[in-house]
Amino acid sequence: ESALDGTVLYAGNFKGYFGVIILTGGDARRVTLAGLGTIAVERGDKVRRGTTLGSSAGRVAPALASAAAGTKEAVLLYVNEPGAAAGPAS
Repeated sequence: ESALDGTVLYAGNFKGYFGVIILTGGDARRVTLAGLGTIAVERGDKVRRGTTLGSSAGRVAPALASAAAGTKEAVLLYVNEPGAAAGPAS
């Protein structure tokens, strides 16, 4: 489910992450979900908090394997706050 009211910037498969959705909110906050098996939204869609965005793949995406060791499935949730540094150095 969507964590915020916003707009879908990206919805599709990305490298070893399976399904990926990137949302942006009115306050410039960005939310990224990865490891999805199905995607229920499209680029440009306006979503409300609580909207179903997709569902788990039921298995671990290759790019999430090291973080999800020992689990049967995993979904990545990344929130980028406005003005916060992003990347490995932050």
